[in-house]
Amino acid sequence: MYNGVGLPTARGSGTSGRVQSNNFLPRPRPSPSSSAAPATSSIPGGASGGGGFREEMAEHERKRALESRLLELREALEEQGYTEAETDARVAEARKAAEEEAEQSAAKEEPGGGGCWPKGTPL
Repeated sequence: MYNGVGLPTARGSGTSGRVQSNNFLPRPRPSPSSSAAPATSSIPGGASGGGGFREEMAEHERKRALESRLLELREALEEQGYTEAETDARVAEARKAAEEEAEQSAAKEEPGGGGCWPKGTPL
């Protein structure tokens, strides 16, 4: 018996009495305050940055929606019988117009905005 775990004696048990440790038991991670290294957040923008990750996700969603609309435009033009060169030209023109529109809307927004609360305002 070791630390109160296992058989008091292996005699008559049909085993050697060896107790194995559980290697699949998740061990608690050391806290950042206990280590000598400075605490940094793994979230882009830092823990106090307030929304860097959300801004990146919103930008990705906007780009994904744009590409989806352009793909639908391409399919519609192909169904109407346009050649591949004409289709490419029209899709490129639509992409350029959409990107300019996005730049203009981004310029209108306040820097650091994107949320419903102004930056630095306590909740």
